[in-house]
Order: sequence, then structure tokens, then C-alpha cells
Amino acid sequence: MSEDYYRSVLDSLSGGFMGIDAQGRVAYGNATAGRILHIPIGAILGKPYLRALEPYPELCDIVKEALETGRIVRRGEVSVMHGDARMTIGYSTLQVRGPGGENLGVGIIFQDLSMVLARKAAKAAE
Repeated sequence: MSEDYYRSVLDSLSGGFMGIDAQGRVAYGNATAGRILHIPIGAILGKPYLRALEPYPELCDIVKEALETGRIVRRGEVSVMHGDARMTIGYSTLQVRGPGGENLGVGIIFQDLSMVLARKAAKAAE
């Protein structure tokens, strides 16, 4: 399979995906990640994640922990601010390993749960 195929798989995800290499640089981000975070993905590729995700310190903390400890999160939620609006981000992290098991970095898959949670709250209030 070609690299284009694998990139297309990541681009087809309904959620956002970002890959951070072992040196802490943004190696990849799909278009959905850019839409959710209101960040032009092309502008942050190759940049340190701390600078790329600077508007979202909570996400920086998640990436930092995954890079430093190797710990993965299967289902987490974090509240972040975008301007004046609060967003609830549902996320999972993964360790990216090479064919020989070497650490290549981490990935984070996420989605904006804000509307889903608002609908649940409205339904519960009925």
C-alpha cells in the first residue's frame, strides 16, 4: 500500500487526528483536526506542538504526557476554550511505533463533543 493510501485513511476519519513525532513536532494533521481546533493545519506542520497548540494548553498537556510517559488514554474528555466559547473535546491517544518497535511519537484522535453534550442536557431537562 502506498503512503497516499494511509494518508487518505487518516483524512477520511470523522474525527480530528494529529500525529506528533518523537521530537515534539506536528508531523501530520487531518482537515477535521483543523476545523475542530480552528487552526490551518498546513501552517503548523513541522512546528513544535507547544507552539502549534498554544491556544489549547489542555491539549498540550495531554500530548506532553503521552510523549513523556508513553501512557495512552482510551477515552478521555477535556474542556478547552476557543475564544469565548467552551468546547468539550473527547479524545484518545496512541503511541506510534516503527516496524522494529521504536518510538516514533504519539497520535491523538479527537472530536468536539460540545453539541452532543448540549443535546443530552436539553433532553434530560425536558
